[in-house]
Amino acid sequence: MTDRGPSTGSSPTRPHQMHGAVTTGGTAGPSFTSPRLPPSPVLLQPLPSTLSLAREGLAQSELELDRQIRQVERERLLAEALQEQEWEIERQAVRSGMGSWGRKTDKGKGKDSAPTKGFERPPQAWELYKAIDGHDIDYIMRVRDHAFGLLLQKNGAEFPIVYAARQGEKHRDVVILLVGALSR
Repeated sequence: MTDRGPSTGSSPTRPHQMHGAVTTGGTAGPSFTSPRLPPSPVLLQPLPSTLSLAREGLAQSELELDRQIRQVERERLLAEALQEQEWEIERQAVRSGMGSWGRKTDKGKGKDSAPTKGFERPPQAWELYKAIDGHDIDYIMRVRDHAFGLLLQKNGAEFPIVYAARQGEKHRDVVILLVGALSR
């Protein structure tokens, strides 16, 4: 037995078809309607191929990776710049905390870093030892700047630094100068 049109029976559980809508129940209960979908939906445009989706995904991922790399580089440069600013602020605080002592060392630093006058003729070892004996700091600094090899040569039985150290406590400043010269 097939159902052809509206039924006049009193069966409340049989679905009835009315103008493209499906209803359940009889006349006694509320009626719920839902639109009927076509058996296969039709797309207005076809979906892209898997190959083109893969290419687009690869291109987008490369662009995103480049963007993230640039972002990390910007963050690193910013962190370095901030760190350098913090260090500069700390250095300025230390300099200002030094007071007049810091200004005195800056003046002394200018004198030490000024170029010294060279020699007309190469200095001799006996002249260096004479300068050590006479506390001639300027001459020793000129030797350090223009004839450094003379500080490394043994004359007689000892090096110039050993000679200065054996002179005793009164030559301590000369020894410090020579140690500083050799440490560069």
